[in-house]
Amino acid sequence: MQKHTWVVVQFYLLAKEQTRVRLTHLGWREGEEWEKVFQYFLRAWDIVLGRLEHMFSIGEPIDWENPYSPPKDRTYAI
Repeated sequence: MQKHTWVVVQFYLLAKEQTRVRLTHLGWREGEEWEKVFQYFLRAWDIVLGRLEHMFSIGEPIDWENPYSPPKDRTYAI
């Protein structure tokens, strides 16, 4: 049986043009393979959330031929 994780994304309106996004990644298990996957997602979620932020900032969909890549030093609270 394959083990899966799941993600919950919540949006909180803070002001007229300000929204907090809360992403919760659940279902983690223990072990070396799980740790590798967890480390992958630590960086992957920064990319995903950076693209989401960029998309809403410019008001245009993501250009998948040339997707935005956030700076590597830009991180989001985990």
